[in-house]
Amino acid sequence: MLQLAYNELGILRLKYVYRHTEDYRRPPLPVAVVPKVTIPEQILRILGMQPVSDDEYLTKLRNTRNTHLKRIEDLQRQLEEEEKQNKTEQNA
Repeated sequence: MLQLAYNELGILRLKYVYRHTEDYRRPPLPVAVVPKVTIPEQILRILGMQPVSDDEYLTKLRNTRNTHLKRIEDLQRQLEEEEKQNKTEQNA
């Protein structure tokens, strides 16, 4: 009886050790990498402002620049026309 109990305890010990070493052999579960958000970014998000990537920002700046350049050309053309009209009125 004692021999049987001793053998059973040995088997239980081996099963216990096997179960715990199996956990170490399993690859760890992938951890989702959450980008770190700073406090100012959190405040801006609360206010409804979303971060913009560099490429999007550059595109937006280029569009704004092109709009302003077109407006400058229109104003210069308008100024030249007004100067021509003033010259013709002065000569008449």
